[in-house]
Amino acid sequence: KKYFVGGIQTFSSNKPYSKFSVSCLRDTLEYNNIIRLFNNTDSNLIWSNSSNKTIAAGLSKYQRFNHIVKHGQITLKDKLYNNFLRFQKKFPDDYTYMADTYTSERINQFKKKYRNYEISKDNLWLIKPKGAARGIGIHFLKNVDEINKTDIVTKYISNPLLLEKKKFDLRVYLLVTGHDHLKIYIYKESFARMSSDEYDLELEDLDNVFKHLTNVSVNKKKKTQNGSSFIWSLPKVKRYISEEYGVDFNEVWEKIEDIAIKAVITMNKLEIDTEKKMYSHLNSSNTFELYGVDILIDDNMKPWLLEINLSPGLSSKTGYQRSLKYKLMDDTFNIVGLVPYSHITGLAMEGECEYKDPVDEAVQQSVCEITRPTGGYKRIFPLKENIDYKFYLYILILVI
Repeated sequence: KKYFVGGIQTFSSNKPYSKFSVSCLRDTLEYNNIIRLFNNTDSNLIWSNSSNKTIAAGLSKYQRFNHIVKHGQITLKDKLYNNFLRFQKKFPDDYTYMADTYTSERINQFKKKYRNYEISKDNLWLIKPKGAARGIGIHFLKNVDEINKTDIVTKYISNPLLLEKKKFDLRVYLLVTGHDHLKIYIYKESFARMSSDEYDLELEDLDNVFKHLTNVSVNKKKKTQNGSSFIWSLPKVKRYISEEYGVDFNEVWEKIEDIAIKAVITMNKLEIDTEKKMYSHLNSSNTFELYGVDILIDDNMKPWLLEINLSPGLSSKTGYQRSLKYKLMDDTFNIVGLVPYSHITGLAMEGECEYKDPVDEAVQQSVCEITRPTGGYKRIFPLKENIDYKFYLYILILVI
C-alpha cells in the first residue's frame, strides 16, 4: 500500500528483533492497525528501549522516535542532580525538591566535610553506584573510606510518609513532546511501590533492603510477598492518606507537577542547542520521551524527586497496572500523533502543510497537538497559570 502507518521496536542484542516484547505496546499498535515493520526507513513510529543518536540523525519529516537527544541530562542520576544544583544556586527558594547529594565532581568535598562521620539516626546517607538501576548496589554509608570516586552519595530522607507502616514512593509518568516549544504532560493515574517490611530506623537493621527500598525488583524477592501486595493504585493511596492523615492529596499532586516542570526545564536549553547544532533537520514533533518519575513524600507532605527513569517498565504485576499501561500507550500515541504518509513520495496522505519559517512550523504543530485528545494525560506546561515558569527558561541561557 502506498499509505500506511507502520511501527518498529528495536531491541538489545539478546532479545529477538522481530517482536514487540511488552503486550501493552504490541497490542496497542495492533489494535490501531499499525503495521509491524522490520526496518527504520518506512516506520512512522520507532520505539527503542535505549537511545540511539543514529536513529535521531536519520529521521524523516513524519517519523516519530521515542527518545530525545539529551535525555541523559535528567535520566542519569549524577547529571540530574548537577543540573538541579545549577538552578538551585540561582533559585535557592524554588529548587528545593532534591535531597542533598554529592556526585563524583564533589565527592572529595563530602569526604572532607564528613571525614569524622559516625552513623546516627539523624545523619544517614545512601551510596548509589553510578549507572546502576533497580535498587542494585544501594546501601547505607557506614564509613567514608568505602566511597568510590564514581559513587553518588545522597542524604537519606528518614521521615517518609507511610502506608500501613511501610515506606513507599510513587511512579509518575511524564510525557515530553517537544523542547522548542517545550510541552509537558503528566499522567493522572499512577501507582505506589511499597517496601515489604514495616519501616523503622533501627541502626542494627539498616541492611534490610525490604524495609528501606521500594523497588519492585527488590521486594519481589521477599518470599512471603506476592506481586500485588506492594503495589497500590493511586486512588487507594489517596483514600488512605485522606483517611489516615486528613490531607487533601490534590495539594500534594500540584507540588509533584511543579517538580516535573522544573526538572525538565533544567535540561531544556541543552536539548535545543544540541538539536540545532547536530540535528538541524529535526522538527519539533520528531522526538518525544516517556519518563518514569519516582517521587517520595515525607511526613510533612513534601514530595521529593528521587530519580527520572528512561524507558520505564511497561510490564504489569497487577490488574490495575495492566489497565493503566494499556491506557497510557493509547493516550501517548494519540498525543504524539502518527501521520499516514506515502512511503514512495514521502508526502502526507492529507496533504502537505506549508509554514512561513521554522518558528511558524513549531507554533502550528504545537497548536495541532494541543487539540488532540489527551485521555488520561493532563498538559501541565505551557499553561496561562504557569507562565512564570518561562522566567526559568530565560534565565537558563545565563546560567549554562
